[in-house]
Amino acid sequence: MNTGAARSIAGFLRKHESQLLEDWMREQLAAPTSRPDLIKQDELRQQSREFLRLLTEAAQPGNLTDTSTQEWAPMLEFLGSISRSRATRGFKPAETATFILSLKQPLFSLLRESGTTEGVLNADHAWAATVMLDKLGLFTTERSLEARDASSGRPQPIYPAEELPQARVRVHRGYTCRSRNGGRRPKLWRRCPARR
Repeated sequence: MNTGAARSIAGFLRKHESQLLEDWMREQLAAPTSRPDLIKQDELRQQSREFLRLLTEAAQPGNLTDTSTQEWAPMLEFLGSISRSRATRGFKPAETATFILSLKQPLFSLLRESGTTEGVLNADHAWAATVMLDKLGLFTTERSLEARDASSGRPQPIYPAEELPQARVRVHRGYTCRSRNGGRRPKLWRRCPARR
């Protein structure tokens, strides 16, 4: 990732923060996932303003794609808090992720409009912003699911799904199931021979 592109996006966010906030609020309130029954407009505006502030601070060192670094810690903590709060209020994980992903349209529109005068928009900038917002949206989805599962009393899986052992042979009502290639192909059911 080009650190110059990341720094210029950070500068762009700082310079156009108020206009971006207004455009983003309009986008969020008009979205089909808007939930005025669960969150007030003032609280949504405050969360949006805080998100933009933290995003600008995290992007300033020139890193937009590696959110595991120290400069992203305040942002991830903020998003974790929002995700948990929204999950307990009844938001779906997709609705929480839309909070982040709905910033794309206003950001890209503003970048396109000012790109000709400020020389900001190019492929590096667009790609960096897309990767950054997608990662943050996925982060909120993960945290929302964790909070929902914790609050509902659902047991957390012991193993990730890809690490679960796969049975190769299974018998059900006189039929045998054999899977080829470790269970990746369709299973073939065959009638068991009569037992003596």
